[in-house]
Amino acid sequence: MRVSCPNWIRLRFTACCIVVVCVAFGNASSAGISVTPGCRTFFADREHAFTIRAAGFAEKKMKWSLRYAGKTLAAGEVVVPSDENVGIRFVFPKLDVGVTAATEFRVTVAVPGKNADIKKLLYFYGSNPFVGYEKALKSLGISVWEANGEEKLSEWLESLGVPFAKIADLEQGSGKILLVSGVNFESNPDVFSVLAELAAKGTRVYVFNPSPGTVPLPLKGVKSIRLSDSGIIREIDKKLDAEAWGNSRIADSKMRLATFADGVGLELVKQATNDGRTSAAPFSFFEIRVGKGSLTMVTWNILKNTNISPTPALILKKWLLAKNKK
Repeated sequence: MRVSCPNWIRLRFTACCIVVVCVAFGNASSAGISVTPGCRTFFADREHAFTIRAAGFAEKKMKWSLRYAGKTLAAGEVVVPSDENVGIRFVFPKLDVGVTAATEFRVTVAVPGKNADIKKLLYFYGSNPFVGYEKALKSLGISVWEANGEEKLSEWLESLGVPFAKIADLEQGSGKILLVSGVNFESNPDVFSVLAELAAKGTRVYVFNPSPGTVPLPLKGVKSIRLSDSGIIREIDKKLDAEAWGNSRIADSKMRLATFADGVGLELVKQATNDGRTSAAPFSFFEIRVGKGSLTMVTWNILKNTNISPTPALILKKWLLAKNKK
């Protein structure tokens, strides 16, 4: 069984049916001008580099500017070279704790009968969004299980000042929140059932970037299942990047629904196959609401891109500080 939907799918269990809903997200662009990277969240207190592609405007004069709070922070004027690519750099200043800078980045090429103008909202954040939330974080009872022995998740949490208890046995993860990384469900087929049981008892479980393989889904007590592509990040916070983090793609593997002899499950596959083609798996987000809690699993490269984009830490903050889902 495979389900194809361009963005996200929610499966809601009712007394007699499953309801499937698809919602589309759109992207806007200006003809003639494009900007790389195309993301819109960045760290403050750093230098940033962009490449502006000005197709059809070789040898023409181009202006660009970055404005914040009514002031121009950076600007430039240049003649577009013959290859039509313009590289620019600027340093964004340090921000006060808790401040998000919503800026306007504008590029203009003025040629009679062929003008091009593009405006982009860019958001700049401090390096640690958890500053000032120490008291709230301590009350969460966060547990961490790193299945493959790597410590990327725990090291990241320590760098952010997020308090947690590292556990060696999943049975110890029955607190309010359990964060899981490095799991291979194919090598450990019982792990998903254990995680679902912990969720049913009231734990909010978050699984980061599991290894490719298959995962049978235990459906007992499940209230709803939701599958989505990375567009769902915009529901977490509409300012966050849902297509790319820096120049890196969000997910190296994705999920699709699959049938098993005894029911339905998930197949996790690498996004790019050995011959360079992209897999047909459409989903990178999976969530079940079961019993008193929930189990959320993403194939996003959250632990790989923590220093590239502020979006991973901002997603984590939203999840950790969210109220329990009923």
